[in-house]
Amino acid sequence: MSITESVVDAWWGWIIAVTWQVALLTCLALLFAVLFRKAPPRVRHSVWLLVVLKVLIPTSFSTPWSAGNWLAPFRSDLTVSFVSSPNEVTAKTTLRHAAPHEAIPSDKQSHAENVSLFTSSGLFGLWSIGMAISITTSLIQYRRLCRATSRMPLLDEGPVRIAVERAALKLNVASPPDIRLSNVNASPFLVGTLEPSVVVSKSLVDQASADELETVLMHELLHWKHRDTWIGWLQILVQSLLWFHPFMWLANSRLRYERELVCDEAVLREGGVKPDEYGKTLLRVLTVSRARPVLAGTHVGIFERGARIQNRLETVMQFKDERRTSLTGYALAVATFAILFLPMSASVNEDSVAAADVESSTLALAPPRKDKAGKAKTSGDTTKKEAKPKTPYPQILKTQPKAGATGVDPSIKEIRVTFDRDMGQGMSWTGGGPEFPPVDKSQEVRWIDKRTCILPVKLRKAAYYRVGINSKSHQNFKDPSGKATPPSAIFFTTKGASRALQNKVKIPQITKITPANGSKDVSLTTKQLVVSFNVPMGGGMSWTGGGDSFPAIPDGKRPSWSKDGRTCTLPVKLDQDREYQLGLNSLSHNNFQSRWGVPLKPVVYSFRTASIPSK
Repeated sequence: MSITESVVDAWWGWIIAVTWQVALLTCLALLFAVLFRKAPPRVRHSVWLLVVLKVLIPTSFSTPWSAGNWLAPFRSDLTVSFVSSPNEVTAKTTLRHAAPHEAIPSDKQSHAENVSLFTSSGLFGLWSIGMAISITTSLIQYRRLCRATSRMPLLDEGPVRIAVERAALKLNVASPPDIRLSNVNASPFLVGTLEPSVVVSKSLVDQASADELETVLMHELLHWKHRDTWIGWLQILVQSLLWFHPFMWLANSRLRYERELVCDEAVLREGGVKPDEYGKTLLRVLTVSRARPVLAGTHVGIFERGARIQNRLETVMQFKDERRTSLTGYALAVATFAILFLPMSASVNEDSVAAADVESSTLALAPPRKDKAGKAKTSGDTTKKEAKPKTPYPQILKTQPKAGATGVDPSIKEIRVTFDRDMGQGMSWTGGGPEFPPVDKSQEVRWIDKRTCILPVKLRKAAYYRVGINSKSHQNFKDPSGKATPPSAIFFTTKGASRALQNKVKIPQITKITPANGSKDVSLTTKQLVVSFNVPMGGGMSWTGGGDSFPAIPDGKRPSWSKDGRTCTLPVKLDQDREYQLGLNSLSHNNFQSRWGVPLKPVVYSFRTASIPSK
């Protein structure tokens, strides 16, 4: 995969994850705002600020209490499950809960499956153009505003300067911004981050009383005190990243509105202004200056887009001084919201990661291949066909289409699976979402003989499909003795699929493993086994094996994945002069899967430690 493809692939995963995460978090913030509508505005402002910050938090961020851990088990997957009994065969369609050890990723779910109009590279280019236009437009308008402001007269003395100094004393602002006088009929606003200025119109200065001027300037000083211009630039950044996202526009609008309510409340609480007087001042400013800011975010004013003056006046008139009221409960509610919902990704599940989790009897791995020098191969040795070892449970002999196939004719009417032995008449075709092919209900899901089962489907062009064969919770593909086939999948793309979709069917390959497979005299100071893959992985893992040949894992240590999902690390504690052997996946444990659910073919990994500790 080229650098460009890697960038596009990483962007594609991020944009899909951040899109649904921001949408969900915005809905939760709306619910929070309704539940806490009587709380001080700063409470709701904090929650909307969290929504904006979410865009800059890695989508893979997770904790044991992440919301993603609640969402992943309730991912609805379609399961076509046929259960055989001595007297009848019943067909049913159910919604299943994804078992944790199935390692179904949360913020890395399969992306939009049918990109027929544009390639993923085209979508990346379109997003880049939109982002560049958004940021460039903001910078140009801000530059023009700063130039215009710098040419305005500086009021460093007189009634207006006295008013701002009085307001600064009441609000405990040590260094108030400069005051600029504008001939343009506009509402007062604060502009600038490092060298701020408050711009007031000449018409307002001429018509407003001294007390009204002080109140207006107090509102702008509070914007400066709260660093709202910095937050405005943050809003511009995230809006540029998600310029297409309606929920992001909604979140930014609500944040601007709550920001004004926060300053209104602070004027009443900290400035000691009476609600009725402040309400009259707002109306005075509204009637004198009707212009709105050119670019919300780069500057903040007493009236911004979406000011909703009636709602603000109602809030002002209902103000109650709650300085003696404890805000601990509200702070706890906001903190709980952040802890639960900012980490949207499910925690990595470490199924089969310790020797105690894997019985020796379940270890069924392909034997290690060796090169001419007699050394075990570490990568690429799983791509060639090998004889399937005889197992107590049924194995898949072949499928149609083949797993990993590309360019499949979308006109085919059925998917077939053939097993290595006679089977019972039950079946579990598992999967869900757009990646599961639509079932042709006019045809019968059936066995055509004792070993081959057919799923009638209706395929589309330029699509990616994944069909599960059994799962951890549905295992009706089994032989007459009741032994079930280990969960597997058929994954393929149809003709016309983009390169991004075709990449989804690539079987993961190990690019590097440390210590190397077959190594001798491995140092006892080695604290971890590290394996890297050629594609982003889904977050699950299956370090298989058991007994003395499986390395001990130190207490309190856990396996982990790198941020890019390509490198997995297993903490170990090695003994001297010992032969270790473990597996990455097996015929019954295959949680090492690509981001799109394609499993790594089982690999045997072995090495021997030194007999004398390294000095």
